Amino acid sequence: MRHFRPALHAFRRPAAVLSAVALALGAGLLAAPGAAAAPAAPTPVFGDVDGDGTPDVLLPDSAGDLRRAGPGADPAAPANARFPSAPGGKGWGEVQFTHRGSLGYANVDELIAHAPGGSGLFLLRNDGGVFDGQGPSLVQKPSACVRADWSSLPCADAGYGSDWSAVTQVVAFGSPIGDSGQVTGTGYYALPRTSLVFVENGRLWLALAGATNQVDDPAILLSDSTRWDDYDLIAPGRARGTDFPTLWARSKHDGSLHAFGIGGTPDNPEFSAFADPSQGLLSGTVDPAAYPRVGSDGDLTGDGVPDLWAVDAQQRLVVWKGTGTAPDPASGTAYPTVTGVVPAA
Repeated sequence: MRHFRPALHAFRRPAAVLSAVALALGAGLLAAPGAAAAPAAPTPVFGDVDGDGTPDVLLPDSAGDLRRAGPGADPAAPANARFPSAPGGKGWGEVQFTHRGSLGYANVDELIAHAPGGSGLFLLRNDGGVFDGQGPSLVQKPSACVRADWSSLPCADAGYGSDWSAVTQVVAFGSPIGDSGQVTGTGYYALPRTSLVFVENGRLWLALAGATNQVDDPAILLSDSTRWDDYDLIAPGRARGTDFPTLWARSKHDGSLHAFGIGGTPDNPEFSAFADPSQGLLSGTVDPAAYPRVGSDGDLTGDGVPDLWAVDAQQRLVVWKGTGTAPDPASGTAYPTVTGVVPAA
Protein backbone atom coordinates (compact mmCIF):
# COMPACT_ATOMS: atom_id res chain seq x y z
CA MET A 1 0.00 0.00 0.00
CA ARG A 2 1.26 3.47 -0.81
CA HIS A 3 1.19 5.97 2.02
CA PHE A 4 0.81 9.69 1.75
CA ARG A 5 4.10 11.46 2.33
CA PRO A 6 3.76 15.05 3.59
CA ALA A 7 5.43 17.60 1.35
CA LEU A 8 8.83 18.82 2.53
CA HIS A 9 8.59 22.29 0.99
CA ALA A 10 8.61 23.83 4.46
CA PHE A 11 12.33 23.14 4.76
CA ARG A 12 13.29 25.39 1.84
CA ARG A 13 13.60 29.10 2.51
CA PRO A 14 12.94 31.75 -0.23
CA ALA A 15 16.41 30.57 1.46
CA ALA A 16 38.74 29.53 12.61
CA VAL A 17 40.74 27.74 12.03
CA LEU A 18 41.59 25.64 15.10
CA SER A 19 45.36 25.29 15.11
CA ALA A 20 45.74 24.40 18.77
CA VAL A 21 44.98 20.92 19.98
CA ALA A 22 43.94 21.84 23.50
CA LEU A 23 42.66 25.11 24.94
CA ALA A 24 41.83 25.96 28.52
CA LEU A 25 38.13 26.39 29.24
CA GLY A 26 38.17 28.28 32.53
CA ALA A 27 35.96 31.17 33.54
CA GLY A 28 37.00 33.08 30.45
CA LEU A 29 37.41 30.16 28.02
CA LEU A 30 40.96 31.22 27.23
CA ALA A 31 41.72 31.11 23.51
CA ALA A 32 44.25 32.47 21.08
CA PRO A 33 43.17 35.52 19.04
CA GLY A 34 42.03 35.01 15.47
CA ALA A 35 44.60 35.52 12.74
CA ALA A 36 42.40 37.02 10.05
CA ALA A 37 39.40 39.30 9.81
CA ALA A 38 36.11 37.91 8.61
CA PRO A 39 35.16 38.73 5.01
CA ALA A 40 32.89 41.71 4.47
CA ALA A 41 29.98 39.62 3.17
CA PRO A 42 30.51 35.98 4.17
CA THR A 43 28.32 33.23 2.79
CA PRO A 44 26.06 31.93 5.58
CA VAL A 45 26.90 28.46 6.90
CA PHE A 46 25.35 26.11 9.41
CA GLY A 47 27.14 26.23 12.75
CA ASP A 48 27.78 29.98 12.62
CA VAL A 49 26.72 31.96 15.67
CA ASP A 50 28.14 35.42 15.00
CA GLY A 51 27.60 35.82 11.24
CA ASP A 52 31.25 35.67 10.15
CA GLY A 53 30.70 32.72 7.82
CA THR A 54 32.62 30.18 9.94
CA PRO A 55 31.27 27.63 12.42
CA ASP A 56 31.55 28.31 16.15
CA VAL A 57 31.92 26.03 19.16
CA LEU A 58 29.80 26.98 22.18
CA LEU A 59 30.68 25.59 25.60
CA PRO A 60 29.78 26.40 29.21
CA ASP A 61 32.52 28.05 31.25
CA SER A 62 33.26 27.42 34.91
CA ALA A 63 30.68 30.03 35.92
CA GLY A 64 27.90 28.30 33.97
CA ASP A 65 27.74 30.92 31.21
CA LEU A 66 27.74 29.82 27.56
CA ARG A 67 30.63 31.16 25.45
CA ARG A 68 32.40 30.70 22.15
CA ALA A 69 35.52 28.55 22.55
CA GLY A 70 38.66 28.18 20.47
CA PRO A 71 41.07 30.50 18.64
CA GLY A 72 39.28 33.65 17.56
CA ALA A 73 37.07 33.65 20.65
CA ASP A 74 37.58 36.78 22.75
CA PRO A 75 37.79 35.81 26.44
CA ALA A 76 36.78 39.36 27.39
CA ALA A 77 33.64 39.32 25.24
CA PRO A 78 30.23 39.07 26.91
CA ALA A 79 28.82 35.58 27.28
CA ASN A 80 26.66 34.31 24.43
CA ALA A 81 24.13 33.25 27.06
CA ARG A 82 24.38 33.89 30.78
CA PHE A 83 23.90 31.41 33.62
CA PRO A 84 20.28 32.28 34.51
CA SER A 85 19.01 31.94 30.93
CA ALA A 86 19.59 28.17 30.87
CA PRO A 87 16.40 26.13 31.29
CA GLY A 88 16.04 25.30 34.96
CA GLY A 89 18.24 28.25 35.93
CA LYS A 90 21.21 26.09 36.96
CA GLY A 91 23.62 27.18 34.25
CA TRP A 92 24.54 25.89 30.82
CA GLY A 93 26.66 23.05 32.16
CA GLU A 94 23.49 21.36 33.41
CA VAL A 95 21.39 21.31 30.21
CA GLN A 96 21.30 19.78 26.75
CA PHE A 97 21.91 22.46 24.13
CA THR A 98 22.49 22.43 20.41
CA HIS A 99 22.89 24.86 17.52
CA ARG A 100 22.94 24.16 13.80
CA GLY A 101 20.75 26.45 11.77
CA SER A 102 17.37 27.97 12.50
CA LEU A 103 13.82 26.70 12.93
CA GLY A 104 12.81 30.16 11.79
CA TYR A 105 14.31 32.11 8.92
CA ALA A 106 17.63 33.29 10.31
CA ASN A 107 20.94 32.84 8.51
CA VAL A 108 22.76 32.30 11.80
CA ASP A 109 22.26 29.56 14.35
CA GLU A 110 19.62 29.72 17.01
CA LEU A 111 20.00 27.84 20.27
CA ILE A 112 17.85 24.86 21.26
CA ALA A 113 17.94 23.91 24.95
CA HIS A 114 16.40 21.28 27.20
CA ALA A 115 16.84 20.62 30.92
CA PRO A 116 17.16 16.87 31.55
CA GLY A 117 13.78 15.58 32.67
CA GLY A 118 12.08 18.86 31.82
CA SER A 119 8.81 18.85 29.93
CA GLY A 120 9.75 21.85 27.77
CA LEU A 121 12.13 22.33 24.85
CA PHE A 122 13.17 25.93 24.28
CA LEU A 123 14.40 28.03 21.38
CA LEU A 124 16.58 31.06 22.15
CA ARG A 125 16.80 33.56 19.30
CA ASN A 126 20.14 34.86 18.06
CA ASP A 127 20.58 38.59 18.47
CA GLY A 128 24.06 39.40 17.18
CA GLY A 129 25.52 36.26 18.71
CA VAL A 130 23.70 36.75 22.01
CA PHE A 131 20.92 34.30 22.93
CA ASP A 132 19.47 35.75 26.12
CA GLY A 133 18.54 39.23 24.94
CA GLN A 134 14.90 38.18 24.74
CA GLY A 135 12.88 35.48 26.38
CA PRO A 136 12.97 31.89 25.09
CA SER A 137 10.08 30.42 23.15
CA LEU A 138 8.62 26.97 23.80
CA VAL A 139 8.96 24.44 20.99
CA GLN A 140 5.84 22.30 20.87
CA LYS A 141 6.40 18.56 20.53
CA PRO A 142 4.85 16.82 17.51
CA SER A 143 1.64 15.08 18.51
CA ALA A 144 1.57 12.42 15.78
CA CYS A 145 4.08 9.77 14.72
CA VAL A 146 5.07 7.85 11.58
CA ARG A 147 7.73 5.30 10.74
CA ALA A 148 10.71 6.18 8.54
CA ASP A 149 8.80 4.86 5.50
CA TRP A 150 5.89 7.18 6.41
CA SER A 151 3.61 4.31 7.42
CA SER A 152 1.32 5.06 10.34
CA LEU A 153 2.53 4.53 13.90
CA PRO A 154 0.63 4.97 17.17
CA CYS A 155 3.01 7.10 19.24
CA ALA A 156 2.49 5.06 22.41
CA ASP A 157 3.63 1.89 20.61
CA ALA A 158 7.09 3.45 20.25
CA GLY A 159 7.34 4.89 23.75
CA TYR A 160 6.74 8.42 22.49
CA GLY A 161 5.40 10.81 25.11
CA SER A 162 3.29 13.94 24.94
CA ASP A 163 6.09 16.23 26.18
CA TRP A 164 9.90 16.38 26.09
CA SER A 165 10.54 14.97 29.58
CA ALA A 166 11.77 11.54 28.40
CA VAL A 167 14.10 13.02 25.77
CA THR A 168 17.72 12.34 26.74
CA GLN A 169 19.48 13.89 23.73
CA VAL A 170 18.60 16.44 21.07
CA VAL A 171 20.70 17.84 18.21
CA ALA A 172 19.96 20.42 15.55
CA PHE A 173 20.60 18.29 12.48
CA GLY A 174 20.30 20.50 9.40
CA SER A 175 17.92 20.23 6.47
CA PRO A 176 16.81 16.66 5.62
CA ILE A 177 16.35 17.67 1.98
CA GLY A 178 19.85 19.16 1.67
CA ASP A 179 21.93 21.82 3.41
CA SER A 180 22.61 24.05 0.40
CA GLY A 181 21.09 27.50 0.50
CA GLN A 182 19.17 29.26 -2.23
CA VAL A 183 19.64 32.66 -3.81
CA THR A 184 16.37 34.58 -3.87
CA GLY A 185 15.20 36.87 -6.63
CA THR A 186 16.69 39.82 -4.75
CA GLY A 187 20.10 38.14 -4.59
CA TYR A 188 19.79 37.19 -0.91
CA TYR A 189 21.44 33.86 -0.04
CA ALA A 190 19.26 31.94 2.42
CA LEU A 191 20.01 28.73 4.28
CA PRO A 192 17.26 26.09 4.51
CA ARG A 193 15.59 25.54 7.86
CA THR A 194 17.03 23.01 10.25
CA SER A 195 15.43 19.97 11.89
CA LEU A 196 15.87 18.17 15.22
CA VAL A 197 17.04 14.63 15.87
CA PHE A 198 16.37 13.35 19.37
CA VAL A 199 16.47 10.24 21.53
CA GLU A 200 13.45 9.26 23.60
CA ASN A 201 13.29 6.01 25.55
CA GLY A 202 16.31 4.83 23.57
CA ARG A 203 14.74 5.33 20.13
CA LEU A 204 15.84 7.82 17.47
CA TRP A 205 13.38 10.42 16.11
CA LEU A 206 13.38 13.23 13.56
CA ALA A 207 11.27 16.38 13.90
CA LEU A 208 10.98 18.54 10.79
CA ALA A 209 10.59 22.32 10.70
CA GLY A 210 7.00 23.51 10.90
CA ALA A 211 5.59 26.93 11.69
CA THR A 212 8.17 29.60 12.42
CA ASN A 213 10.38 28.50 15.35
CA GLN A 214 8.44 25.26 15.67
CA VAL A 215 8.65 21.65 14.52
CA ASP A 216 5.90 19.92 12.62
CA ASP A 217 3.67 16.86 12.84
CA PRO A 218 4.42 14.05 12.56
CA ALA A 219 7.58 12.98 14.39
CA ILE A 220 9.46 10.42 12.28
CA LEU A 221 10.79 7.27 13.95
CA LEU A 222 14.23 6.85 12.37
CA SER A 223 15.11 3.76 14.37
CA ASP A 224 13.08 1.35 16.48
CA SER A 225 16.27 0.19 18.19
CA THR A 226 16.27 1.15 21.87
CA ARG A 227 20.09 1.33 22.02
CA TRP A 228 20.59 4.94 20.95
CA ASP A 229 21.10 6.04 24.56
CA ASP A 230 24.36 4.10 24.40
CA TYR A 231 25.66 6.70 21.92
CA ASP A 232 26.35 10.44 21.91
CA LEU A 233 24.67 12.16 18.96
CA ILE A 234 26.85 14.50 16.87
CA ALA A 235 25.79 16.69 13.92
CA PRO A 236 28.78 17.46 11.64
CA GLY A 237 26.77 18.57 8.60
CA ARG A 238 27.50 17.15 5.16
CA ALA A 239 29.99 14.31 5.62
CA ARG A 240 29.00 11.50 3.25
CA GLY A 241 29.55 13.04 -0.18
CA THR A 242 26.04 14.41 -0.66
CA ASP A 243 24.15 17.60 0.19
CA PHE A 244 22.25 15.78 2.94
CA PRO A 245 23.45 16.28 6.53
CA THR A 246 25.07 13.34 8.30
CA LEU A 247 24.55 12.07 11.84
CA TRP A 248 27.53 10.79 13.82
CA ALA A 249 27.27 8.74 17.00
CA ARG A 250 30.03 8.08 19.55
CA SER A 251 29.72 4.89 21.58
CA LYS A 252 29.58 5.64 25.30
CA HIS A 253 31.25 2.26 25.92
CA ASP A 254 34.22 1.94 23.56
CA GLY A 255 34.45 5.40 21.97
CA SER A 256 33.89 4.10 18.44
CA LEU A 257 32.41 6.52 15.91
CA HIS A 258 29.57 5.74 13.53
CA ALA A 259 28.08 7.67 10.60
CA PHE A 260 24.53 7.64 9.23
CA GLY A 261 23.39 9.35 6.07
CA ILE A 262 20.13 10.08 4.28
CA GLY A 263 19.59 8.32 0.98
CA GLY A 264 17.16 8.90 -1.85
CA THR A 265 16.43 12.34 -3.27
CA PRO A 266 15.37 15.69 -1.80
CA ASP A 267 11.79 14.96 -2.91
CA ASN A 268 11.89 11.45 -1.48
CA PRO A 269 14.54 11.16 1.30
CA GLU A 270 15.21 7.68 2.64
CA PHE A 271 16.29 6.92 6.24
CA SER A 272 17.03 3.18 6.38
CA ALA A 273 20.70 3.76 7.30
CA PHE A 274 19.64 4.99 10.75
CA ALA A 275 18.14 1.67 11.83
CA ASP A 276 21.11 0.26 13.78
CA PRO A 277 23.41 2.54 15.82
CA SER A 278 26.26 0.00 15.72
CA GLN A 279 26.63 0.28 11.94
CA GLY A 280 28.48 2.88 9.82
CA LEU A 281 31.83 2.53 11.58
CA LEU A 282 34.38 5.31 11.05
CA SER A 283 38.11 5.03 11.76
CA GLY A 284 39.33 6.57 15.02
CA THR A 285 37.95 6.53 18.54
CA VAL A 286 37.28 9.15 21.23
CA ASP A 287 37.47 7.68 24.73
CA PRO A 288 34.25 8.57 26.59
CA ALA A 289 35.95 8.27 29.99
CA ALA A 290 38.63 10.81 29.05
CA TYR A 291 36.33 13.02 26.94
CA PRO A 292 32.78 12.98 28.33
CA ARG A 293 31.53 15.82 26.09
CA VAL A 294 31.85 15.47 22.33
CA GLY A 295 30.46 17.36 19.34
CA SER A 296 31.01 18.84 15.91
CA ASP A 297 30.29 22.17 14.27
CA GLY A 298 31.53 21.23 10.82
CA ASP A 299 34.91 22.19 9.39
CA LEU A 300 37.03 23.80 12.12
CA THR A 301 40.46 23.32 10.54
CA GLY A 302 39.86 25.04 7.20
CA ASP A 303 40.34 22.07 4.88
CA GLY A 304 36.68 21.67 3.89
CA VAL A 305 36.24 18.43 5.85
CA PRO A 306 34.09 18.31 9.03
CA ASP A 307 35.97 17.82 12.28
CA LEU A 308 35.10 16.53 15.74
CA TRP A 309 35.81 18.21 19.08
CA ALA A 310 35.70 16.97 22.65
CA VAL A 311 36.25 18.32 26.15
CA ASP A 312 38.38 16.43 28.67
CA ALA A 313 38.07 16.21 32.45
CA GLN A 314 40.29 19.30 32.84
CA GLN A 315 37.87 21.27 30.67
CA ARG A 316 40.26 21.47 27.73
CA LEU A 317 38.91 21.58 24.19
CA VAL A 318 40.55 19.00 21.93
CA VAL A 319 40.05 18.66 18.18
CA TRP A 320 40.02 15.53 16.03
CA LYS A 321 40.59 16.34 12.38
CA GLY A 322 38.22 14.73 9.92
CA THR A 323 39.91 12.55 7.30
CA GLY A 324 38.54 11.68 3.90
CA THR A 325 37.77 13.69 0.79
CA ALA A 326 37.39 17.47 0.69
CA PRO A 327 35.12 19.23 -1.80
CA ASP A 328 36.76 19.86 -5.17
CA PRO A 329 34.28 21.38 -7.62
CA ALA A 330 36.82 21.25 -10.47
CA SER A 331 36.85 17.45 -10.25
CA GLY A 332 33.12 17.17 -9.65
CA THR A 333 33.35 16.56 -5.89
CA ALA A 334 30.80 18.96 -4.46
CA TYR A 335 30.60 17.76 -0.85
CA PRO A 336 32.99 16.24 1.69
CA THR A 337 33.19 12.60 2.68
CA VAL A 338 34.53 11.73 6.13
CA THR A 339 36.00 8.26 6.64
CA GLY A 340 37.47 8.81 10.11
CA VAL A 341 39.08 11.24 12.55
CA VAL A 342 42.63 11.73 13.86
CA PRO A 343 43.93 14.00 16.63
CA ALA A 344 44.76 17.46 15.26
CA ALA A 345 48.47 18.28 15.19
